[in-house]
Amino acid sequence: VDDDESIRATLRLVLEMAGFDVIEAAEGNAALALLRAAGELPSVILTDWGMPNGMGGGDFLEAVRRDSALAGIPVVVVSGTAERSTALKLGAARVISKPFCVDALLSVVESMCEGKVQADIHARATAVSTPGFAFSPS
Repeated sequence: VDDDESIRATLRLVLEMAGFDVIEAAEGNAALALLRAAGELPSVILTDWGMPNGMGGGDFLEAVRRDSALAGIPVVVVSGTAERSTALKLGAARVISKPFCVDALLSVVESMCEGKVQADIHARATAVSTPGFAFSPS
């Protein structure tokens, strides 16, 4: 989620080249509509903070955290204007400053996606657990 089309295009290119599927939006309201209509939720959300047109990053982050269907998705704030402590207090998983290092960004996205996969495995295993057996994720 970023109001700057060139930033969205750059992020899309970098993430798709790394093998990720990408959905993009120019502001928070559009992103919420896309998320709520999605058949499959993303493993991670990247958002800018300062978006003067439409819903900004802080309001978007709060809306994601209030929505029970979206609240478990890690949100990474990628911004040149975000106050790190405020973003983290509102529930951001990480804050990456612009300009960003592509390798650092990919590392964060990959770690967030790996965490989601482990949580999904644990949830499925717990849902089908058999008495007398324990599940311990590796």
